Amino acid sequence: MRLFLDASLSPALAEALAARGYDVIAQRQVLATNAPDTKVLGAAFDDRRIIVARDYDMAELVLRGFANAVGVVIVAFDLENVHAEAERIDAELRRLGDQSINAVIVLERSRVRRRPYNLST
Repeated sequence: MRLFLDASLSPALAEALAARGYDVIAQRQVLATNAPDTKVLGAAFDDRRIIVARDYDMAELVLRGFANAVGVVIVAFDLENVHAEAERIDAELRRLGDQSINAVIVLERSRVRRRPYNLST
């Protein structure tokens, strides 16, 4: 699975997810950390990557049709270390599989919410 980690997430998380077999690019590798959300979403979409962020604004932009995304995963929990966070994200993405495409996934501490969307044309 191809992921694009927003600057709101630690570069160490990108490394931990890569170690679990994900093809990961961190925003810090290709864009300024203060790049507008629409530019971040555009870069992820152009490279066919699911955006992973803590920023709910990413989901809002996609759901309201202001930006396209392959998928959006919002990490709405904060665990004690990046390896525990990577383990949780990995488990949920594996469980969801293709259901993470064209959907906003919100990973909360004790539940997962999923809202499908259609790409704007």
